[in-house]
Amino acid sequence: MGIAHTSLEKTVDFGNVDWRKVMKKHGIKDLSQVLVFFDAHQNELKRMKQALKAGFRHLAFEDNYDTGDHYSFRQMCDQFYIRGGGHSYFKDSDEGRIRSRRKKFWEKAVDIEELCGPGEAWFVESVLDVYWELPPVAGPLLTHQTRYDPARASSSIVEDDRYGLFRRLGISRLEATVFNGYTQMVYLQVSQE
Repeated sequence: MGIAHTSLEKTVDFGNVDWRKVMKKHGIKDLSQVLVFFDAHQNELKRMKQALKAGFRHLAFEDNYDTGDHYSFRQMCDQFYIRGGGHSYFKDSDEGRIRSRRKKFWEKAVDIEELCGPGEAWFVESVLDVYWELPPVAGPLLTHQTRYDPARASSSIVEDDRYGLFRRLGISRLEATVFNGYTQMVYLQVSQE
């Protein structure tokens, strides 16, 4: 379960929090101006739907991996066999049949019903306004990181051949393990269907 809010009394999943009430306590009235950061190894499609329902429009996900134990936006949007990425929206397509079978055996599998909106339109496409994969801070040779494939990520902010800049910024003083996380983040701006 992804933990969203912790108090002394209880821990509550993100989707079960009354966010308007929580934000109002902190003087925030417009949830569409709040950035929600997810780092929970949860199904990102599910979290996006929960955030939309609560009124949030700006989302960041840390775990935007090619593969893994959850369903990431990279996995949703980067389907090589569909022209331009995305998914085949039809329930009787190969993808639809495979997803239906997989859902019976694997709890975390995402069924075609969850991906498709009304009229077999792709739900994500209907609400996604901005999709931006944030670059890693520094290249893998500078940071000795091993968590992402540089060929599959945008160029890092400080490239591998810029060690002087890396040192001047003070980044070289940090433990190399700091860079093994937060290398595959994505920012989304979403709106209602």
